[in-house]
Amino acid sequence: MIFGRSIRARLIGSFGISIVLILTLGIVSYQTASSAIKSNYKDSTLDTLSRTADYYDLLFSIVEKTALEVAIDTSYSEYFYSEGVGEATTLIMTYKTLKQKLSDKAVASDIISNIYIFANDKTPFYTVGSFDKEDATAFASGSEAAAITANKTAWFAKHPTIDAVTSQEYGVAYGRSLLGSSNASTGYLVVDVDYDEIHSPLNDLQLGNGSTVSLITPDGGELFTTWLSLEENATESSYETSTFISGTDFYNNALGSELNEDFITVDYNGVNYFFAYEKLDNGFMVTFLIPQSIATEKMATIFLVTAVILIASIVIALMVAYFISRGITLSIKKLMYGLEKAAQGDLTVQIQMNRKDEFQKLTVATNDMISNVKALIEKSSAISNKVNDSANQVSTNAALLIESSREITSSVHEIEEGLLQQAEDTQSCMTQMDSLADKITVVLENSENISSVSNNTTEAVNNGLIMINDLSEKATDTEVITESIIKSINELETATNSISSIVTLINEIAGQTNLLALNASIEAARAGDAGRGFAVVAEEIRKLAEQSSQSANNIQSYVIEIAAKTGKTVEYAKNSRNIVTSQLDSIENAVAMFDTIKQQVTTLTVNLDNIISGIQDIEKAKNDTVDSIQSITAVSEMTAASSEEVLATVTTQLNSLEQFKEQADGLTADSNSMAESISKFTI
Repeated sequence: MIFGRSIRARLIGSFGISIVLILTLGIVSYQTASSAIKSNYKDSTLDTLSRTADYYDLLFSIVEKTALEVAIDTSYSEYFYSEGVGEATTLIMTYKTLKQKLSDKAVASDIISNIYIFANDKTPFYTVGSFDKEDATAFASGSEAAAITANKTAWFAKHPTIDAVTSQEYGVAYGRSLLGSSNASTGYLVVDVDYDEIHSPLNDLQLGNGSTVSLITPDGGELFTTWLSLEENATESSYETSTFISGTDFYNNALGSELNEDFITVDYNGVNYFFAYEKLDNGFMVTFLIPQSIATEKMATIFLVTAVILIASIVIALMVAYFISRGITLSIKKLMYGLEKAAQGDLTVQIQMNRKDEFQKLTVATNDMISNVKALIEKSSAISNKVNDSANQVSTNAALLIESSREITSSVHEIEEGLLQQAEDTQSCMTQMDSLADKITVVLENSENISSVSNNTTEAVNNGLIMINDLSEKATDTEVITESIIKSINELETATNSISSIVTLINEIAGQTNLLALNASIEAARAGDAGRGFAVVAEEIRKLAEQSSQSANNIQSYVIEIAAKTGKTVEYAKNSRNIVTSQLDSIENAVAMFDTIKQQVTTLTVNLDNIISGIQDIEKAKNDTVDSIQSITAVSEMTAASSEEVLATVTTQLNSLEQFKEQADGLTADSNSMAESISKFTI
């Protein structure tokens, strides 16, 4: 339905699906390759940026270390303090020595080109140029010295005060305070970094046409190299002292970002660039500004190759689909022409096909089919006449058999009706016997249930007698235990009375002790100072006697309380003994009652056994009667079933004969029709 009904349209449509898949594959491949190229380009750019930043980080660390070595050398500070004091010859010799030492430090390093030391109104030290005290004073009051004083150290893209005196070429400059013996600032130290050491890494980074590599100093100065003039006829060096990246919005965003490294897309003068940067610990920033067209050149090549391959694939696929479908269409038309002639009755047709593929085999098979149909028509024409004669004879014989079968069916139907009536009578008798059997079964089941209940009752009575006997024994034991408790409580009452006597004795002893302690106190008072210790002892004895008396009174209270509770306990125990005696009498009455119930249940069980025996005999007679009736019913049902089967067989045979006659008549008609149809073919 999508591509039309013709084979050509379907074949071209099928090739179109493959073309769409190839096109999809090309687009996905291009996008995947583009993403991979962008990712690889980003990684390689960041790696190059990181290595460049590491180089500058190491370079600046060496410069800072060298400057620190010079700054902590107190020889220069001491010279400044001693200048103007002492002999002039000595000062001159010292100055020359220190200046030579400074020059040696600069010459020994490939990184450092010049070193300057300035102090206000002091003779400066320098490795190049010619500076005097006025120049030192000018530097001390300039912006460079102010930056050093504010942060102790500072990096400069340029130092105008020094440049006004000498025109020496340098990359960047580093300044720091000169320290004296007390670590106080006595001047300013400036170190120029070699021009080539700063610019060589920038010039060596060939990032592509239109790319810019910049080193931005902490004070906003910028050193950069570009490989495409921003203005016509402009030279590379003409941009080295101006700003290119510094001051732009994306630079300010990078400067304020918490990230130390990033790779982003920016718009610069209407052109899309990749902006990569890395910030150094000392405030420098290394930046790359690369046109996106450099990264997309390879993607454009991949896109062109992919597009050419896709177009070629589409054209070739369409041409192949056209020629294949054209050959198939012509072959099918030849086959259709031959088959249409054969369908119209002309079996003399022969299809010609000059191919070596499956259509040639299909043509041969079609010609063979037409030849076979032609032979079949010839044989069918001869057989049709014979079938017509046989069908007429069969139709006559079938009519005779149908008449005989109808007479047999009538006789069998009468036998079947008699057997069905007998089976119904037998079934009615069987139903009544089943009802009687159910009632006998119910009586038997109820008798057995009563017998079971009787047996359970007997067993329950026996268990009850056992439990009552056990209860009687336990009641007797309870009475004995109650007597023992009463005896023990009486003994406890006697012991309590003894404790009361002991408490009375303790109170008397406490009273005597208290009296003796009082006499001892009186005697100690008479003895004066010699009796003070004895008075203390007498006082403690008196306190102890009072405590003993108090404790005895407490014990007397507890004993009285225990005696009262003991009397109540004796009363409770005596009441319990009376209750236990009453329980023994009730248990004996219950035992007599259970013996009477046991005798009556035993008599009931014997009578029920006799009833069950009689019902079981009735059940057996009932079962024999039912078996006999079932046998009669089975025979009647088998006879009725056999008669039904005979009737069904005869009826089926009659139906078959009627169908047979109808089929014989139809066969005659079909034979005539077939002969008429065969006559239409040209063989």
